[in-house]
Amino acid sequence: MEIEAAPPGLPSQGCSAPGAERRAFQESPLSPDAAEENMTSKGKVVAIIQARLGSSRLPLKSLLCLRDLPVIDWVTRRLGAASRLDGIMVAVPDTPLDVVLLSCLCT
Repeated sequence: MEIEAAPPGLPSQGCSAPGAERRAFQESPLSPDAAEENMTSKGKVVAIIQARLGSSRLPLKSLLCLRDLPVIDWVTRRLGAASRLDGIMVAVPDTPLDVVLLSCLCT
């Protein structure tokens, strides 16, 4: 299973994680409609996780630890166990604070 971290504007870089390949990529030049059509025509099912650190009610929630693992790791590991998914994408906003989240995803 492949996990992708998707912050717009950051250069591509290779990342590794147990049980899955993680990589950052720049935004696709396809429009949302064209991307959806492209995905369904190939029969791919991809989970998209929206993650950000700038919440006002619970800041840094994605990086809070539950049983020694950040919340974002729990979510990606559980999705990685899903048999019907062809991939996992983590959508990260393009903010200075969320660069920390991206670096966590790539370790």
